[in-house]
Amino acid sequence: VIAESYIESKDIKVDGTATRITWSPVWCEAGREYAIVLLTDDPNTAVKIAELGKYDAVNSRWVTSQPYQVGVLLSSSNASTWTPHQNLDLTFRLLAAKFTENSTTINLGKITANNTSDLIALANVEKVSFDTNAEFILTEQDGKEHFLSDNLPLALRSRLSGELTVKTTLKGSKERSPVLYPGLQLVLGNVGESADYVTRSIPAGSNTKITITYDALIPGTADVKAYVQKNVKREWQLVNLTTGKPIGDNWVERTHILTNFNANETRIKLVLSGTVQYRPKVKNLRVIVT
Repeated sequence: VIAESYIESKDIKVDGTATRITWSPVWCEAGREYAIVLLTDDPNTAVKIAELGKYDAVNSRWVTSQPYQVGVLLSSSNASTWTPHQNLDLTFRLLAAKFTENSTTINLGKITANNTSDLIALANVEKVSFDTNAEFILTEQDGKEHFLSDNLPLALRSRLSGELTVKTTLKGSKERSPVLYPGLQLVLGNVGESADYVTRSIPAGSNTKITITYDALIPGTADVKAYVQKNVKREWQLVNLTTGKPIGDNWVERTHILTNFNANETRIKLVLSGTVQYRPKVKNLRVIVT
């Protein structure tokens, strides 16, 4: 069931005009079959149908061709087992939306930012086709705007604080519109200027060589340092960078080598440092002990 509604018997028109039954708008895909199901608990309610070969008293003519070739009328006494009637069709008119504007902007209120470095709009948006979209706009008090797509983080170039006005712009076409469901959440992040990653324990030994290799993206003043845990006191020893090889898209394969290492086991720690503008990234960490 993709949509449903009900109507009281007193609201059903019996003067020959159509009775309008409305439900929440839904998107129907082309080339896919849907069913209009009418259910009632009383034995008297009926709907108009057209039967091939019978006389149409309303339009004063004989039904000489299949009225609705796309679908088939089915009936059931228990709403479970259905019988098709190939020569019968339901009389109905299906209404579709025709939008007069291709976009509209909705004011969603205001929020307060405090030293914010990252933004993300957690929203349930139904984009029914390629030409529909929902965009979220956060406006600072000085008029500067930040544009967000649903569920995609935005890393700011500088921190912001103060009141932000929140709006959303829905874009579509004459026949298509995106759907923004209730429950929008705006997440304001405050990125730290340093962080570390520590591996699990790795077997080592006496007079061993430790090779630490990883891929890094290090813009501007950002940096990545590598450490090994060197003794039972769990102290960390800095391992200087040995080589760096560009691997494309500003990524560099960095290698740190430490020789004459003595410990039964060790761990590796990477310390990343940067700013809001310059954020380091690391992937594909490899550690070899020989």
